[in-house]
Amino acid sequence: MRIVKEDLTGCINRIATGAPAVRYWVLKEPINETGICREFKTEAEAQT
Repeated sequence: MRIVKEDLTGCINRIATGAPAVRYWVLKEPINETGICREFKTEAEAQT
């Protein structure tokens, strides 16, 4: 399992669309076999 931090601070229209500054993704590897990828708003949520 791997936690990936996606920094969205440089994205155009991020504030207008309500997107967070950072998103966290939990990937259960190998992703091509498990197909499991979930998004979380905080790193603490992703770790649980």
